Amino acid sequence: MMRGMARLAAGVVLVLAVAWAGLWWYAQERLEAGINGWIAQTTSNGAVQITYDSIVQGHSPFAAEVTLVNPRWSIQPAGASAPLTFSAPSFGLRIDVTDPLVVHVDIARQLLASTPKGDISITYSSLDIAEQLNPQALFNTSIQPFRGFTSTASDINVLAGNGIVPVLHIGSYAEHGSVNPQAGVKDTAYAMDVTLQDVSSPTLPVLMALAGKGTKVPFDNNIKTIGITIALSGPVPADWQQQVAAYRAAAFGPDKNKIVVQNLHNWALQGGTATAELRLAVGPSTLNANCTLAFDANAQPNGATDITADHLDAFTATLTSAIPQLQQDISGAEAALSPYLSATAAGGQVLTAHVAYGKAGVLVNGARKADMPPLDWAALETPPAPAPQAPGDGSGAASTGP
Repeated sequence: MMRGMARLAAGVVLVLAVAWAGLWWYAQERLEAGINGWIAQTTSNGAVQITYDSIVQGHSPFAAEVTLVNPRWSIQPAGASAPLTFSAPSFGLRIDVTDPLVVHVDIARQLLASTPKGDISITYSSLDIAEQLNPQALFNTSIQPFRGFTSTASDINVLAGNGIVPVLHIGSYAEHGSVNPQAGVKDTAYAMDVTLQDVSSPTLPVLMALAGKGTKVPFDNNIKTIGITIALSGPVPADWQQQVAAYRAAAFGPDKNKIVVQNLHNWALQGGTATAELRLAVGPSTLNANCTLAFDANAQPNGATDITADHLDAFTATLTSAIPQLQQDISGAEAALSPYLSATAAGGQVLTAHVAYGKAGVLVNGARKADMPPLDWAALETPPAPAPQAPGDGSGAASTGP
């Protein structure tokens, strides 16, 4: 009996091993097909070129993995004389056996960018990019494979001058999002939240010192927090995949702009809505702005924005102390905003403004401030050609007579 149980156990193990080997091979092939498909889509308009030395599949039985070795991106912007190029030692996709519905994007810790003005290097201490797989997409290649994404990074540095001059430092970066291609009118089709912490420029103090006596970087050369949240509600068009493919294949410039405007117009006509939030913390002050956007039956926008900011007295005092030349501009801004300023024991000088816009015009805290001009979708889709200029500097002074 024990011998029979042992044979049964061995058979179960063998079946499981064969099944896992098959799934592992399938996952590897799907990842490689995914990378090849992404390259084909990205380069379909001819303005972007992607090359690499080789594509390598992983060998670990605990992860499916595909890696591009020495990938290079070349982008030719419209009107530019030279392309922008990006390169990295490696770029790959990975699925771990412990979490088979998450695709990890693995990128080397240094990215290089070459521009006509010079080279830029981007480095970071940690980076984790993960895409949440839609289980229905595991065996159906015709549907959207991802339903969510998360990206986190720390100690990010942007270096210019062949990686010598530090230009920008970001302490941490976090992004979260979700996608719902089946969204209806009242469903969230896309949501995204991005937060950057401790943003500074190591070169800014030098530049400010060179600008003149009494000029220095305020707030310890640090922006504590920059946060943006965006949510778009449906409906998502049934042919969204064809629209995405058309956008990718279109040339940079008017062709891409036309596709974007057409889809925005259709979205507006079908009841699309959006919300957005901005969070900013600099020195003693925090600013929050919450926006809503909707459209009427004629696809004309309407919505509102609520803006609050605290400790503006301490903020402006620190700013003028560091840069005295701004005193006149700050005084003018305070005079213009005076109807919306108040003072509290907890928040110091506080800005509170409710801005609404639509058919009634633009209103701030209930007072009408301006007309709301109608949105011309046709002009957005096909902007008028610029007026011809006379030879010379464009002033018309060089026009020839009869």
